[in-house]
Amino acid sequence: MSRLRHKPPMQPHEPDLPQVFEDNELPRVESGGRYGDLALTDWNASNLGAEALTFDTVAMIRANLASTRWPKLRISDVRLQHSDLSNAIWAQAALTRIEVIDSRLTGSRLNESQIRDVRFVDCKADLAQFRFSKFKSVRFEKCDLREADFQGADLREVVFQHCDLTGAHFSGANLSGADMRGSKLDDLNLLPADLEGVIIDQGQAIALSPFFAALLGLVVLSDS
Repeated sequence: MSRLRHKPPMQPHEPDLPQVFEDNELPRVESGGRYGDLALTDWNASNLGAEALTFDTVAMIRANLASTRWPKLRISDVRLQHSDLSNAIWAQAALTRIEVIDSRLTGSRLNESQIRDVRFVDCKADLAQFRFSKFKSVRFEKCDLREADFQGADLREVVFQHCDLTGAHFSGANLSGADMRGSKLDDLNLLPADLEGVIIDQGQAIALSPFFAALLGLVVLSDS
């Protein structure tokens, strides 16, 4: 019997950052501003509102970006470590060659965004929203994505490695080639057709069998 083959997903390109940065102080952030070649430590931008910001070639450590309202944000070649992006609203953003490491994104909203060559590692992103966003060469590694909302998102070949996806929403998402092996998939919110092309391991297939049965309207009875 022939076996289906799948090609390994493309690895995200790493941010193009210099090995050594000198710490900088960011000038006043204003709508339409462009900021680059910066190293920011303990930057507090919480609750800041601005539109169409651009960040290019920036390293941030312990940045407080909680509840920022930055629609149409453009960031490229950026590394965020130990930072707080909780409840940030970055609608219609473009993220390119980004690493987000050991950071908090609880309740953040990146709806209708373009997310390319991005790694999220050891992040707490429960209740985060990525509705109708397009992902290309993206990895989530050891992330808490409980009840995250990916409704209508293009998630083709996205990798969810050892993540908690309990209660996540995938209704209408394109999950073809998405690799969820090793992740927790309890109580997913989706339709059977949404799972077409998803890669899971054998243990997940067994654990999900009651879910599949319920979605398909099957009645499973014990032998007697």
